[in-house]
Amino acid sequence: MNGWQRIGVVLSAIIGLPVFAIAYIENDSAYGTIYPTDAVRSLKGQEFWNELYRQAEREQPDRFKGCVGSSIEMKPPFGEYDRTYSVSCDKDVFTTASAAIPFAAIPIALIWGFGWAVAWIRAGFKRPKS
Repeated sequence: MNGWQRIGVVLSAIIGLPVFAIAYIENDSAYGTIYPTDAVRSLKGQEFWNELYRQAEREQPDRFKGCVGSSIEMKPPFGEYDRTYSVSCDKDVFTTASAAIPFAAIPIALIWGFGWAVAWIRAGFKRPKS
């Protein structure tokens, strides 16, 4: 590896790791609201809450993908005019990391693309060896 490639590795780590950390923190939990259907509203007790969460998973599968079952919190509506229930949970490490990796890959690809472009332009100015 030459010096420029080493600079690229260091810059990628300096920029890519914080971007990964920020994306990880932003994706480590889920929050959403759900309006229960009539069938769900007719249930009572724990059956109501279980079916309400299943409804939330069906209606918003991307949002609640990878939720850890023990971290699920559901709250009733706040006021008399509000009819939506809130659902929140923490996501597992694999789901959170897999959502954060593409965000970290973008600055790394940009740094390497910029380095490649500079090397290509620089090579165009060199005289051919005779």
